[in-house]
Amino acid sequence: MNHRVPPVNPENRFVFAYPNENFYCSKEILDILCEMNGNSKVSAIGQIEFPVASRGPLEEFLDCLYGAPIPVHSRGGLNDFLNIAQHFLVRAVTQRVATAVIHDAGVNEVNWEFLNLAVQRNMRRVVHRWLIGKQSINKIQIQRLGVHRMSGEVMKAIVKKVLELGWKK
Repeated sequence: MNHRVPPVNPENRFVFAYPNENFYCSKEILDILCEMNGNSKVSAIGQIEFPVASRGPLEEFLDCLYGAPIPVHSRGGLNDFLNIAQHFLVRAVTQRVATAVIHDAGVNEVNWEFLNLAVQRNMRRVVHRWLIGKQSINKIQIQRLGVHRMSGEVMKAIVKKVLELGWKK
């Protein structure tokens, strides 16, 4: 289903109505997502009206869900984009974001903003990519990443790198 074009059968659509644009979703898909989140079905409502214009993250998320490239430097911010993916339990989009961030970094070091997002969202490949380029590990940087938010695998990778290289003096 193309989220920008209304479906042929109006009985099968759910509408996100913004003043500047309407987005369409299958009622069945939306009901399944709501049940997975522990909420009741919303298909009976028919549409949700938003009083303000869309800023962009929802349509970017829907575009990516249907195969468009990941917007690393998106209009609404990558954090908003990942919040939507997490809310709808779409881990595949989060993994595609990790790949896009790694490719965006190229031969350079991973951007600090993306590294923080990677720790928060358990994007292990981004953290591993950041560690590969390190010649030494700065203790203050690791503390700023927030140990309480790290998964066990990310912690293990950092500890392994610290044991190999030692702390930066």
